[in-house]
This record gives sequence, structure tokens and C-alpha cells, in this order.
Amino acid sequence: MFQTPKNPKLVIASSEAPMLVDTLSQYKSGEFRMVVKTKLGMTVVDAREWDNTRMMEYPEAIIEGYKSSALQTVQFKGEGSTHFTTIFSRTGKKVKLIDETILVNLTVGTINQLYYNTNLFTTPIQSS
Repeated sequence: MFQTPKNPKLVIASSEAPMLVDTLSQYKSGEFRMVVKTKLGMTVVDAREWDNTRMMEYPEAIIEGYKSSALQTVQFKGEGSTHFTTIFSRTGKKVKLIDETILVNLTVGTINQLYYNTNLFTTPIQSS
């Protein structure tokens, strides 16, 4: 069990907890791109410029806009930055990396609906 450095109220109790990053909270706007797996198993990069404002306002929307197991990676480029950084990454049934802002705003319904077979579902997250 450990506490996150930026949000001590967020406690994750699991040996398979995803690595936490804190990128989104440092920017007011930016650009997102998603790496998505197709039905054929190929991966494609999907970027919707018109959706960037909504995703910054509602961080849960970043990972809930795709079918279960389709979203593989989310990258973010903050305003004034020249490169993309990964804020969500999964390999198979394990979420390897997630931004703290997304995790704090996740609802039980999103985890139950889209990530029920991943370590997000089995990771007890307590916020007091």
C-alpha cells in the first residue's frame, strides 16, 4: 500500500498497481492522441482535435471513448511543449501507466464497464 506523492488522499493497495505520472495537472490545455487496436489487431493513431477541450475539462473522457480493450496508449502534448508524453498505457490486461488526474476522476461505472478485466478493477483505490 502506498500513497501518491501529489495526492496523499489517494491510496493504492496492490502489488500490481499501475505506475502513476502527473502530467495533466501541469497544463491548462493541450493535444491528445490515442493508440487504438482495431478488430484486425492492427494499431492506429487516432487524434481528434475538436475533443481536446472536453478531455481537459473531464479527464475521465480521455479513456472512456473507446470499446473495452481497444485503447492501448494515450499521449498528451501540453501547450508550449514540442513532444508527446504518455499518460495512459496498457499491455493486455494490465494498465501499466496512468496519469493521476485521470485516476482521481475515474468513476466506478467506467472501471466496471471498460476495465473490468484489468488490474484497475482489482486494485482497491481508497480516497479519504
